[in-house]
Amino acid sequence: MIYLITLMNMLVILLRHFRCYGQKIILKKKKLNLPFFIRNIQKKKNKKLLIKYLEDTFNQISSNEIYSIVKILIGGLRVGVSNGIIREFLSQTGLRDKFEIDELWHGFSPPYIELFEWLKGGKLSLNINKRELFHSFMLANSLEEKSLESLKTKDFFSEFKWDGIRAQIIFSKSGKIYSRNGDNITKSFPDLNVNQNFFAVIDGELVIKKDSIQSFNNLQKRIGRKNVDKKILEKFPIHFIAYDILFESNTDLRNQ
Repeated sequence: MIYLITLMNMLVILLRHFRCYGQKIILKKKKLNLPFFIRNIQKKKNKKLLIKYLEDTFNQISSNEIYSIVKILIGGLRVGVSNGIIREFLSQTGLRDKFEIDELWHGFSPPYIELFEWLKGGKLSLNINKRELFHSFMLANSLEEKSLESLKTKDFFSEFKWDGIRAQIIFSKSGKIYSRNGDNITKSFPDLNVNQNFFAVIDGELVIKKDSIQSFNNLQKRIGRKNVDKKILEKFPIHFIAYDILFESNTDLRNQ
């Protein structure tokens, strides 16, 4: 899209729309054709034409369609489908089980042609380095309070809830840091020195620590930065609290 649709601009468009609606200046409802709509807004060469086109479109579509378009244009559209549901679906479309898929799907990239070929039984791409891929976390599950009464505490370990973010570090010659969603966040934390001559994958928590562990607000000063200057490094020093070793050298320790 040529022009960025800000939240304020969208608010102005919506106000104009509802003002026209109150005056009963409304056209016959039409079903929205999303590809046609996107192609049209890409053709608008100035902001006034774009806003006029949006106003006209909003006067012809339903409130649910308006809501969806607003979400798309301001970048707030999220589809609530869990990774588990996607893995289950993919396992039913081909010859791979969901455990194989979970191990390797982070190695594929859009448009995912190689993924679907592999699901159907094809060979795994030589470009996928299994050792460098993100491995799904073992995340906490919620419990009903009454369930605690039946649990034997000696059968469990507990971990303190730090004010940080879950992370996975791959120590190797091309080390990486992944968020809990599998996003590569290595560039935000150059002070962790993940490039090493040994190989290990460690699960843990990223926190800001000086004399004590700082608030999550301070950690946010580091999240998402691709270039971290010396001042930020000194003011918000990152630390990694290790929970578990997933791989050490050539040994998979997840089931031990």
